[in-house]
Amino acid sequence: MPSATPSRYRDRLVIELIAERLCIDTLAHRIPRIDPYPPYLLVGLAVFIEYGIFDLYNYFISGKNSFIVEPNSLAVPAMVMLAVIGTRYIHDNYAEAVAALRLDERETVGDPSHLEGLLSLRLRIAAIVVMWGGVQMFNIFVLGIRDLIAIDGIGLFERVIESIS
Repeated sequence: MPSATPSRYRDRLVIELIAERLCIDTLAHRIPRIDPYPPYLLVGLAVFIEYGIFDLYNYFISGKNSFIVEPNSLAVPAMVMLAVIGTRYIHDNYAEAVAALRLDERETVGDPSHLEGLLSLRLRIAAIVVMWGGVQMFNIFVLGIRDLIAIDGIGLFERVIESIS
């Protein structure tokens, strides 16, 4: 019986599925000589759009909430990139460790298919939805819609706040 490859025991990450659905993997393969990992490119594009376009626009229109004024706000995209790197590292190492056990070659062990992947896709998506819901509940009930628009709103929302006040 041939020994199992690590790819058998590695789950597809949710960020990999998202990057695939957004065709970021196609874009990544078109970048010559680099061929970046699609989730890294996705996070990089998202950070560029948020901080390179929206944040600068917000700063120049309303003069608020920018990494120019608060450089510590750049910690958030750094943590997001570290989360993607860490998740990939954990899943890759898990798959390599289980494959190194060579469970297929042992007669005393039953079917090793239950070791394929750390968590089911449903459980991972449910955890993401619950966390996203928690963040939104915090934003709505603790910070308030009005303050969120005043803090994070693009300049257009500033006029809406002034007309309400």
